[in-house]
Amino acid sequence: MRGLEICEPHEIKRATRIFHRDGFVVVRDLLNTEQLARWRKGCARVLREILSIPGQGNRKYISETGRLPHRYSYGTSSASRQMLHDPVWASMIDLPTITPIVTEIFGSSDYRVWGAGGDLCLPGAIEYQHLHSDGRDAQHLSESRIEQARRLSLELKTDSSGQFDVPTQKLIMEMTPPTVTINFLMCDLTWDNGPIRQIPGTHAAQQPPPKPTDEPAWMRNTPPWSVR
Repeated sequence: MRGLEICEPHEIKRATRIFHRDGFVVVRDLLNTEQLARWRKGCARVLREILSIPGQGNRKYISETGRLPHRYSYGTSSASRQMLHDPVWASMIDLPTITPIVTEIFGSSDYRVWGAGGDLCLPGAIEYQHLHSDGRDAQHLSESRIEQARRLSLELKTDSSGQFDVPTQKLIMEMTPPTVTINFLMCDLTWDNGPIRQIPGTHAAQQPPPKPTDEPAWMRNTPPWSVR
């Protein structure tokens, strides 16, 4: 992705600003060498368990999630739909490189860990996955979101009836995400190994993303190439 900004863990304000602007932010070195090695070992262990289970007609890539060939989800492959029961995944919660950034994004430490999983592509996964959001914001202007907006020191303007005007309502929705997902890279991302795609500025969009056949070239070229 041309012009991709990559932050250091201590650049909390900068990372938060980019996150609210683009809907995502890339931060290097969130895991140290020992943590990365432990998680990679854990991923390999669980993947062996996943691949040991025969699929329909012995086609292992056919899964209940209807994924494209050679793609797997650690979360949905688990009976609990999460991996927090595994000590490796659980050990990566509340890391000193992560918690300050998440706290700054939410404007408070009053948040909860909802789950943990992970996706991967094996050799042979050649198709682009269609653009999608894993969770759609219901856009409810709740008291908790309004309070969060105040903690973030947003300028909240009202109309003649005393209600928040439309631009303010949109600002609150953009700046108070109900969830934050953290993707840890287990290997370097390159143009040919299935990098995640992020479309800057679409995090608050209500219209669905275009189908693969309708995607413009600039959307197809938005993976953060060469992220390590």
